[in-house]
Amino acid sequence: MIARRGYVPFRTVEYPDLQRDVRDVCARVAQLLRTAPSPEQLLVGSAWTVADVGAHLVTIARRNTAAAQGSPFEWDPRGSPHESMADANAKDISDLGERDLAQLARLLVEDDEAALRAYGTDGDRPVQWTQYEMRARDGVAIWLGELLIHGLDLARTLGREWSITSDEAAAILDGLTPALGVFADRTTARKAAGVYHVHLRGDGDFTFDVDTAGTVTADRGRPARADLHVSADPVTYLLVGYGRRSPWPAIARGAILAWGRKPWLALRFANLFEQP
Repeated sequence: MIARRGYVPFRTVEYPDLQRDVRDVCARVAQLLRTAPSPEQLLVGSAWTVADVGAHLVTIARRNTAAAQGSPFEWDPRGSPHESMADANAKDISDLGERDLAQLARLLVEDDEAALRAYGTDGDRPVQWTQYEMRARDGVAIWLGELLIHGLDLARTLGREWSITSDEAAAILDGLTPALGVFADRTTARKAAGVYHVHLRGDGDFTFDVDTAGTVTADRGRPARADLHVSADPVTYLLVGYGRRSPWPAIARGAILAWGRKPWLALRFANLFEQP
C-alpha cells in the first residue's frame, strides 16, 4: 500500500449536473451524426468511419446500462474473451449492424437515456464496471468522456466546432483514473515499474503504482514518494491520454511537465494504457 500525503479534492460537479452534461453532449453528437454527409466517410487520422463511431457509442451506452443494472461488460486484458479492447469494440459494431446515420442518432439518444435511468439518482451507489467496482457517478463521468472524445473525432472530420472544458476533463479523469489499471498494457507495464504522481492543475492528484509483474494500481491521492511527477492541464492531459493530441507540443509549451528520480519513465508512462 502506498502511503498518501492526502487527497486534494477535484472541483465538485453535482451528480444531476453531470447527468445533464451527458444529455447535452449526447444531443450534440447525435446532431453531428444526422448532418454528416456519408456514413462511410473516414475519420481524420483513423480507420473508422462516421457510422463506426455512431455504432460504437450506441454499444457503449448499452454497456453502461448493463453495468448499472448489475451485468457488467467482462473484458480480460490478458486476452480472454477478447484479445484487446479494440477487438471487443469491433465485434460490438459488427453485431449491431446499423449503418444509417439517422437511425444511429436516434438509438444513441434513446440508449443514453436508458443508461442514465439505469445509473439512477444516487451518484454514490456502487456499480461494477468491467473488473472494477466504482460509484454510479464515475460510470456517468466515463460515459461523458466517450461522448466528448468521439464527438471531437466527428467534429474534426466534419469541420465543426467542438469544445471540452476543464471542468468536464477533471470530472472525466476523476471517474476514470481509478479504473485505468484494467486497461494497462502489461508488456509495457513490466518495463515501467515505479510510482507515478499525476497532478492536474487546479484540481487533484492521482497515484499510479506499477509493479514488475505488469500490474497497475491507480488511486486518487498523492504518494509519499514518487519516481516520476507529472503536472498537467486537465484538458491537455485528457486529450493526450486518449491519443487525440501529441504530447510533444504540450510539453514544449509547458501544458505537461514531468520530473523526478527516474525521468526516463515518462515515455513509458505515456504508452502504459490502451487508448479507447
